[in-house]
Amino acid sequence: MAIDSTIHSHSMLRPQPLLAGRTRDARAFRLLYAAIFTIFLAVALVARLLPRTWDPIERRPGGRRSVVAEARYAASVAVGYAFMR
Repeated sequence: MAIDSTIHSHSMLRPQPLLAGRTRDARAFRLLYAAIFTIFLAVALVARLLPRTWDPIERRPGGRRSVVAEARYAASVAVGYAFMR
């Protein structure tokens, strides 16, 4: 009986698998992306109301995109810096 409890307590001390860390990072990435996307969506909407000379969003070559595409691009760039190692 003492052997069973020793084996059981030892199995609880094992390090978590690498996959658990990836899942945690993926969840954090999605949460951060959703928050930043919401902020950039509001910025993109306000930018459409401003004159072009006051537009705060840097444009990629190829002209103007939809408000959602602009927010998605800006959020992807910003969140990417948060997860650089």
